[in-house]
Amino acid sequence: MSLALVLPGRGGEGLAKRLKALDEQLDIQLWPDCPAPQTVAFAVTWQPPAGALAQFPNLKVVQSLGAGVDGLAAELPSGVTLCRTISPNLKTDMRDYVLLAILAEQRQWQATANDQTNQHWQQRHYRRGGCVGVMGLGELGGYVAGQLAGLGFSVKGWSRSPRQLPGIDCFSGEAALGEFLAGLDYLVCLLPLTPQTQGLMNSAFFARLNSAPYLIHVGRGAQLDEQALLAALDGGQLRGACLDVFIQEPLPRQHPFWRHPTITVTPHNASITSGNDLARVVYQNYLAMRQGTALNHVVNTTLGY
Repeated sequence: MSLALVLPGRGGEGLAKRLKALDEQLDIQLWPDCPAPQTVAFAVTWQPPAGALAQFPNLKVVQSLGAGVDGLAAELPSGVTLCRTISPNLKTDMRDYVLLAILAEQRQWQATANDQTNQHWQQRHYRRGGCVGVMGLGELGGYVAGQLAGLGFSVKGWSRSPRQLPGIDCFSGEAALGEFLAGLDYLVCLLPLTPQTQGLMNSAFFARLNSAPYLIHVGRGAQLDEQALLAALDGGQLRGACLDVFIQEPLPRQHPFWRHPTITVTPHNASITSGNDLARVVYQNYLAMRQGTALNHVVNTTLGY
């Protein structure tokens, strides 16, 4: 059984080399040069070109290159199992990013950097602690919420279905969203992109905020109404935002986010799986498929996560 890497422009050659280092007997086909597509049972991809996966008639498993799978729904052949990539460093890096965003905002780090540029000495007051609300309590969100609680933050969590996590005040469903949003100092979005979460953070959503929290958006760009965000910032419903994901990436040079005084932009790099970790995740699931054992991080394609 062959393994296909359908990764145009995403370093498929490097992943192939790392996989061969784990098992030199692996039969790897690098798309579009797949001389024996009928032998491919396992494919690794991310936003595959239209029809690319359909050329493998015996495909059993598709491994997403990342934690998200929203770019795969339209191309996933019927009956094929979809898995996502969650590595240890993906979770710890996301924790670090969220914590950094919180602490930088608390300490007014950007204002202090501007003071240095202007050679202006000013001791600024800063926040301590606070209530953090995490939307999305899956592998990444649940981990981040737990880590923040362990550091002494008051943490609330919201998810589509009920969850119980130690040290976290958990809410679920649309009916509980308003209670979840009340009194937050920081709002973190780590939701998967589904039909239910697309455009979730819109003007009606921001109108429910009663404490002008700071938004940290590390979910998916399409979950945020960008014009509604600008209005919420200018209207005082939010006091600032740190954004790592956008509707259009790279973010266009003329986009207003670049120069907005209360927005921090980062280039979708909050958490990136290392090449070696990715190879290990792929290889473990490939072996599981061959041996008929349980796959890791299988996606419920009905729910989208």
